[in-house]
Amino acid sequence: MAVEQQPSEQCPHGYPVHISTECPECQALKSAPSELEDLSTEVVEERNGEESIGMRETIPASTAQTAESRRVPTEVVGSAAAALKKELGIEAREKAAFESVQNIESRLDALDSLIATEAKDRKEQVENIKNELRPIMEEIHNLYKMIDPTEARHEETYDVLKSHMDAVLTLKKKADELSSQAFSEIFYEFSDFIDNALVHNYIAYKKSQQLEVSAEHASQEIYGRTKEEVEKIKAKNRVDVAKKIDELAKKPYIDLADIEELHALNNRSVVPEDFSQMRSKPGDNIVFGQRVGLLPRDVGPEMQGVVDRMNELFDKKALGMSKAQYEVQAAKLHNDMLDIHPFKDRNGSTSLMVLELMMTREGYKPPAERDKDYYRSLRKMLNNNVVAIGAVGYEQYCIKYKPGYFASERIISDKDRKNFYETVIDKIKKARKKEEKKKKK
Repeated sequence: MAVEQQPSEQCPHGYPVHISTECPECQALKSAPSELEDLSTEVVEERNGEESIGMRETIPASTAQTAESRRVPTEVVGSAAAALKKELGIEAREKAAFESVQNIESRLDALDSLIATEAKDRKEQVENIKNELRPIMEEIHNLYKMIDPTEARHEETYDVLKSHMDAVLTLKKKADELSSQAFSEIFYEFSDFIDNALVHNYIAYKKSQQLEVSAEHASQEIYGRTKEEVEKIKAKNRVDVAKKIDELAKKPYIDLADIEELHALNNRSVVPEDFSQMRSKPGDNIVFGQRVGLLPRDVGPEMQGVVDRMNELFDKKALGMSKAQYEVQAAKLHNDMLDIHPFKDRNGSTSLMVLELMMTREGYKPPAERDKDYYRSLRKMLNNNVVAIGAVGYEQYCIKYKPGYFASERIISDKDRKNFYETVIDKIKKARKKEEKKKKK
C-alpha cells in the first residue's frame, strides 16, 4: 500500500526545513549581528547622489549561498570518486601555475627594458610594448583560472600574481603618455577578464580578510588608474548619459531595462558590467548608512512598482497635473528607488539620473558636463521647488540617521517579510549603540 507523502514544512522564506543548510534569508539574518558588529571603516557610503569615502556596510555574500545549492540535500552532495579526481589534479595545476609565474617574471623584465629604451621610432616602440604586454596579460589570465584567491593554500600564489599585476601597473606609471596609452589599449582588450575575474576576485579576496571594498575602488586599484583618470572616464560617460536621458524622455513610458542601461552607461569602465544588473541573487544583501536595502527577491517586484508609478505620473501630468505637484511626486519616486537600493553599487547617482529623466520630460535639459555639487544640480532639476527639494533632503537625513527600509504595502502586508526586516533593523540599532559606547570610552 502506498504511503501518503506528507508535505514538507517550510521556513518563512519558502525553503524546506529538512535541508540541513538554511535558506539565504535565514542565514543572512542569523549572521547579521556579528557582521554588523565588525563593520569595516575603509569602505564606501553612497550619500547625496555621489559615492565618497566613508562608511558602507554590506552583509557579505559568504553568509548566504545560492538558493539552488541550499535546496540540495547534503547526502547527495559530492562523492568520494569526484573528490579523489579533484585532488589528483591539484599537483598538475600548481605546476602549471608555477610555470606561468616564471613566464610572467621574464616578460616583465623585457617590458621594463623596452619602456626604458629611448627609441627613435616611437610608433614601433608602442607596438612592441603592446606585443610584450599582451602575453603577460594572457599569462595572468591563465594563472587566475588555476587558483581560488579565497582558498588558504592559494594565498601565496595569489599574492605573487597580485604583485605581478602591481608590477605591470608600476611600469604603466613609469611610461610616458604615448607608451601609457599602449597599456590602456591592452587593458581594454582584456577588460572582460579584468572586470569579471580580477576585480571580482579582488573583492572576494578582501571579503575573505573581513574587509569591504566598493566595486569602483576595486576597479581603480586593479586598473591602476589615478583619480584624474577616473574623473576623465566619468566625464566621458556623462556625455553619453545626457544623450541617453534625452532619448528616453521621448519614449511614452520607461521600463526596468532603461534604468539598467543608464546605470551601465554612467559606470562604464568604473565598475564591472554585471554591477549594472539589479540585485537578484541570494546573498546580494546590502546595508547603507542606517538603512537596509531590500532583499534580492524583493528588488525586482518593488522596482517594477516604482516604474509603474513613474509611468502613471507621466499620464497624470498629461491629463493636467500641475508642474509643482509633478516635481514633488518625481522627488518621492527618486527616494523610493534610493531606499530600495536595487544595485550593488552606485545607487545614489543612478537614482539622480532617473530623477533627471523624469524632469527632462518637463523641459529640464540634462547637462553634458558632470556637476559635482549635488544640491545645486538638484535645485536646477526641481526648479527650486522647496517641497520637492525638502523631500529629497529628508531622505538623505533618514539614510544617515534613521534606521529603516523601504516599507511598501506589499512588504508590510506580508508578516514574515516585515518581521525579517524589522529584526535586521533592530540588530542594526543595537550594533550602533555598541559603536557609540566604544567611541565614548
